[in-house]
Amino acid sequence: MEFQAGLHLPYMTMKKTTLLAIAILLSMGAFAQLQPTKLSVFSNGTFFEQKEGKLKFDHNTAHVDLPGSILQGTFWLAGNSDIKIKQIDVGVDTVKKVKNAQYLDDFLAGNEGKTVTLRFIQNLIASPNPTLRTLSGTLISFNKQSGLIKLKTTDGKVILINADNLNDIDLDANANDTFKDDTLIRRANIYLDKTVAEAPFNQVSMQTGLQWQPSYFIKLENDKDARLIMKATVENGTEVSYDKIDLDLVVGSPQLFFGTATDPVSHFFAPPPPSLSYNWDYEGDSDEELDYRGANFKSSRFRRAFTRDYTIAATTVNGSMAKGQGGGYGSGAGPGRADYYYIDGAKVSTGTYKINIGNEPISNTIISSNNELALDITVDKDYSSEGKKSADLYYYKAGKVSLPKNTKTVLPISQSTIAYKHVYEAAIGDITNYAYNKAILNDEAKTVDVFHSLKLTNKTAAPLTEASVFVVNENEDPIAQDKITYTPINEDVSIKLSKAIDVSVKSKENEIGKDEKARKFNKKTYDKVMLKGTVDIVNSLDKTITLTLKKALRGEVTKTDGGTVVKPGRFLDINPISLIKWDIDLKPGEKKTIVYEYEVYIAP
Repeated sequence: MEFQAGLHLPYMTMKKTTLLAIAILLSMGAFAQLQPTKLSVFSNGTFFEQKEGKLKFDHNTAHVDLPGSILQGTFWLAGNSDIKIKQIDVGVDTVKKVKNAQYLDDFLAGNEGKTVTLRFIQNLIASPNPTLRTLSGTLISFNKQSGLIKLKTTDGKVILINADNLNDIDLDANANDTFKDDTLIRRANIYLDKTVAEAPFNQVSMQTGLQWQPSYFIKLENDKDARLIMKATVENGTEVSYDKIDLDLVVGSPQLFFGTATDPVSHFFAPPPPSLSYNWDYEGDSDEELDYRGANFKSSRFRRAFTRDYTIAATTVNGSMAKGQGGGYGSGAGPGRADYYYIDGAKVSTGTYKINIGNEPISNTIISSNNELALDITVDKDYSSEGKKSADLYYYKAGKVSLPKNTKTVLPISQSTIAYKHVYEAAIGDITNYAYNKAILNDEAKTVDVFHSLKLTNKTAAPLTEASVFVVNENEDPIAQDKITYTPINEDVSIKLSKAIDVSVKSKENEIGKDEKARKFNKKTYDKVMLKGTVDIVNSLDKTITLTLKKALRGEVTKTDGGTVVKPGRFLDINPISLIKWDIDLKPGEKKTIVYEYEVYIAP
């Protein structure tokens, strides 16, 4: 296969690969002949999709649908080596999509041809006592964009009336709860340089909308062995249902230099410069138009193609004011409805809006009472990689899996027996921090938290990924919930079970010496202070334990009493950051004191 893409340019051949950049128009996805065959899902909300199949060509042209969230530069098509793609045009198209009815105009749109009773509020502005007008008959048609209702009454009259003041509807028991609505899709037209009836193609892309979350279950089977079970919760937030597709779940995160920035084929038109003026004219019921460079976008298309969401906040206005509802997006009413305000009989919409145009966020958008739309565009173009980082990616093979759209699917991943041992852990921070405080800070009454933990050695065939873990004992009584950190094969990981109140750890530090003007660093003179720390440990348990003790400090360690010193990373200050670690065996009732010493340079 030969991966290709297109941008209104003649094809270019480099060895066996034909490369063309995809056009910047728009669209969303329709009747793709290419079927998904494999998914590789990452835990950071991105996934890699592979499709394949045969495309049928008519006059050297074939059509495929495109996903709505392709990541920058990751969309590619592959055909046979003897097929050259001349260009690919990506444009918008409209299809009818069945949706669940939520609002009155939805039920009107879904019940054309049925018998209905409509009640309208009349004299809402002119009279302090509004009245109801009731109409019954067959609903011939309803135009959602204009709000025009065409009704044939029982006496044969045809009435045309606007839905603006519609209060409620009576429907038969067999009324439809769904309606067909126009939906924009992205559709790619593929042009070849020769005539073929059909040809096999592969399509690959990185997208957003699928992610997975791992979790572990540990059952202690005896004093040495535990049963380790892993499951994955796969969240399909896309509008695509996958049926029996080959699924890989990936540990780690790919390098995403552009973050989740989408490719031009996934965009609607880019936002115009802030200097351009906008007018949002309210004519009729809901025929708002956005005028931009002579192109008028009707309200329905503006809502679907440009508007993500916005909230109308009521403001105080002068004049007699009444509140009604009409087409549009609005807070409280949900998509498809908005609150309008009538001032002295004229309809206006006031408030603060939050919208997106194209793929860019626009904030602080205000509709004033004279219907002017002012835009203060704030665009964030910083991209960054997301998710856990590891040296390599590991793929869990989940097999053939069905993932319905907008669902969460739980999958078993692995089971294995793993060795463990009980350990006790305590970590002492740099409480004194002499380099900063220049004084000893001891709290004789304070004890250090000691945790009873399980130490596991990963002898499975795969690394353990960062995830929650639930632990039960031999009788399946719950013991703890904790977190497993990323653990390569043959490495150890600790899982905290509980605080060990029968193991006591107390620490203190004292100054044991000082050398004035001991060193120059960056043209400054420093004094050297020698410090001594002691850690008193008591095991009040009736069994022998091993305590893993860690002490963090800022300075140069000179004595460890059998501990191991680690300096994590490079530190450019005069005092290094150091960590001392001890593994201490304690018999029942045994007491031990650990001594360490270190040096700190301070500015006088």
